[in-house]
Amino acid sequence: YIILTSLFLSLSLSSFSLSFAINLQCGPSVSPRDDVALHLSPVFSGGQPRIVRNTILANRWDREESFGGFPLVAGSAFEIVIRVDSTRYRLAIGGKSI
Repeated sequence: YIILTSLFLSLSLSSFSLSFAINLQCGPSVSPRDDVALHLSPVFSGGQPRIVRNTILANRWDREESFGGFPLVAGSAFEIVIRVDSTRYRLAIGGKSI
């Protein structure tokens, strides 16, 4: 069977925002840290704005991904939609799939 779950977030950031993070963590522990199924972090600073995606398994970061464009403007309101099915995450930020 297939389980499909969605998380809808409506956000507005300061025009001075450098980055923020959303972590879908597999438990409450932070020391040692429980696995993080999805780490999502839009980064506005550092020359090349990007949306970082990663996971933490057994207290170790996996390979970071940051391709897919950057549909955000600091100081603007936007939505993030995270759809989860049995094999992957589908992400849309500002109405654009990444």
